[in-house]
This record gives sequence, C-alpha cells and structure tokens, in this order.
Amino acid sequence: MISIIVTNYNKEKYIERCLNSIKNQIYKKFEVLIIDDDSTDRSHTIISKFITDKRFKYIKTKKLGNSFSKNFGAKLANRNFITFLDSDDFWEKNFLLEVINLTKKYPSAGAYITGYRRIYSSHSDKVKYSYNKKTGIVLDYFKRRLDPDSWGIHTSSIVFRKNKFDTTDGFPTLIFSNIKKEFFMIDKNFQKLFELQFKNFNIKKNPDKNRNIKKCDKYLKSNLKEYLNYKILFVLNGEDQYLHDKFYLENKIAFSNKILSNWDGTILNQSTKYFGEKKFLPHLLMLTKKIETNKKLVRDKSLLNYIYYIIMSSGSRINLQFFLNYNLSYFVSSYKIFYKKIILFKYKYKFSRFKQRYLSFLNV
Repeated sequence: MISIIVTNYNKEKYIERCLNSIKNQIYKKFEVLIIDDDSTDRSHTIISKFITDKRFKYIKTKKLGNSFSKNFGAKLANRNFITFLDSDDFWEKNFLLEVINLTKKYPSAGAYITGYRRIYSSHSDKVKYSYNKKTGIVLDYFKRRLDPDSWGIHTSSIVFRKNKFDTTDGFPTLIFSNIKKEFFMIDKNFQKLFELQFKNFNIKKNPDKNRNIKKCDKYLKSNLKEYLNYKILFVLNGEDQYLHDKFYLENKIAFSNKILSNWDGTILNQSTKYFGEKKFLPHLLMLTKKIETNKKLVRDKSLLNYIYYIIMSSGSRINLQFFLNYNLSYFVSSYKIFYKKIILFKYKYKFSRFKQRYLSFLNV
C-alpha cells in the first residue's frame, strides 16, 4: 500500500533509529527502498540487519546526491502511496496508520501530512498546522507559513498519492557547464525546468559544491547523456519546499495535528554545510514564475508576503544575480519599494530571530 523511500549517506549513528521506527509501525503494509548513496561508514552493516525482512530492499548507488536519490527511489516505488524518510529522522509507531485513516476520510486529497517534532541540541518544539481542528484540508498554506511558529511541511511528515506525485517535478537539481557557462534546473524526469544565469561564478573555484556527471552512477549517466560534460551543482536550498509549495498550488493536502514525525535539527546536512551567498532557492523561482503565468496570484497577499519572507529569512542579498533569475516585477517596481515592503513585513510579524540575517540582507 505505501512505498517508503529512505535516503542515506554516512548516517551510521542514526540509520538504525530510522529503520526501527519503520519496522515498529502499527500499519504493516509497506515496502522500504533504502537508497544508500555510496556511504563509507558502517551504514551497510546496520542496514543488513533489516533486509532479512522482505519488505526492506537495499539499493547501492554512487554519487547521486540527495535529490537524485529521492527521485530514483520514487521511480522504483510501485505502491499506491509514497513517502520519504531521511535516515536521520524517525516516526512514531502510529504515523502510517494515521495517514491511512486520513486517506479514507479525505479521499480527494493528493497528499497527507501530520504534525512533527523539531529536535535541537538544547530543546525541542512541536509543529502542527491547526490549533483548532484535529484534521482537515489545508486552506491557508501561505498564511500559515508566515506565523511565528514557522509552520511548514517537513519531507518526513508527508505522504503522497503515487499518481499525484508522478505528475510533479519531484526534487529539482541544478547542473552546470563551466565551458558553456550554462545552468539548468532539471526535474525528476531529467527535463529542463529553468535556464538560470549566474555572473562571475567559476565552478573550478568551488570544488566542494559540484559533482562530475561522468563519475556518477550509471543511472545518471544514462539519463543525462547530452550533459556528460556538465556537473551537478549543490547550491540549491529548498528542493523539498519547491515540491511542497507547488503541490499545494495544484492539489489538495489533508492534515492531522498529531505529532507523529521527528526531525533532528542537530545534524548538519547538505544544505546547512555548504553555501552562503551563492545558494539558490528553487521554490522562490517557481513561485515568481507562477505569478508571471497566473495573474490571479498577484492578488494573493499571503503568497506575496511569503515570498518576502523567503528572501528575508534566507539572508540572500539583493544583487544583479538575484534579479537575473527571480522576476519580481509583478509586485515590486523598484529597490525602494522592495525595501519598504521588507521593512513593513519585518515589523508586522516581528521575526526577531531573523534580525542578523535581515541586516545582512540589506547590506548591498
């Protein structure tokens, strides 16, 4: 009934906790596809304890990266529902059961979410969609994204109908040719989503932020034949948010407020380790492009404020590179107006924890 994609790279300290949380689920009708992207630690030894259970399948890949690993796992999945669980996250034992109950109660929804717990080194907090209803349909997604509790969908707390997920772009990836000076964002089917522009960016000076497609898994090489001289560039930040934001605009999402998923924020991952000013926000690009093609969205104040929120909270600086890719002309006409909206937004929502990022953002 449910395909669970577990992506792993050198998470020997956490993978057992993750897989145990799946094995101990009350709802038992699932398959688990463990995509291990060339781990060099003891991950395989730990995973081997679980693959004696026929529901658990182990797939070894080489240098796919997190987004490609998730997309690859999705292609192998053959159940009616699909979900993704990062190897450093884990579920409560009734997570899948609650989702199945939601599918029966809200059959028209394309995806189902639960509340989740964010775990930090000094504390933890709980994130849920509604404070009034136990279950329901998500109706004010972008407005809720602006609340002080920073509600948002976490990848390990959402389950998609497989036929609906198959119509999405999946988790986008950026590829780059240093010779042709071309940047392309591609979807899960290796089709171009956007052609991007970066000024004064030399991939040779950023060796830790790229991966040569020629040296990657045969799955990538066979699907990216025309791009074998390109590199996978790890400067995307928000691939999962891209999927969730776009999915909401095109489908219904049902929710349960039960706290049944756990996100471990004490662990550095790809997005938190690497990039400062050069990081790129695919969900911001998608939303600004959506506004271009659907003028009704320009009247959605929650969506516009959400876009301001993304910019402010990311710490991205307003520069030529920014305006080369994110078309903001539909709701800002000049730098001054843009600054004014950001300032008003800041005081309206009082995101004090973004103070330093905000100051850095205005430092142009």
